[in-house]
Amino acid sequence: MSIIDTEKSRDTNAIFHVPSLHIMGSSSVYTEYSRYHWEYLAHGFIEGDAHMAVSFHTLVTLGLPEFWPGYCALGPHSGWGAVRIPQKVVPLNAKPVRRLLLIGRAYGPHFQIPMTIALMCLTRRSSDF
Repeated sequence: MSIIDTEKSRDTNAIFHVPSLHIMGSSSVYTEYSRYHWEYLAHGFIEGDAHMAVSFHTLVTLGLPEFWPGYCALGPHSGWGAVRIPQKVVPLNAKPVRRLLLIGRAYGPHFQIPMTIALMCLTRRSSDF
């Protein structure tokens, strides 16, 4: 699973926000692209500290299934379409935050906090979060 610093890689790689690609096609194509509002496409090799990838196996070993059981049960090549965020609202306390920080740490100091926050969002949280 990869994470890219789109600001840091802006000068060396073309980074496109997927829904913005609708301007290159017809309006009917926009519906398809809009499903991927969290996705970015990068052109070329992203090197240095603007990118970090961690293997699916490593993430599972670190405890990702505890927070994202649906995706982990399907496997790394199942695609996003099969993954749904559970409807149940789960409160957040210190114990899961510490576990999520441990998983996020696999992405190094530059990406630990952004990845931890992204992982927190895999579960519905109460409005006071």
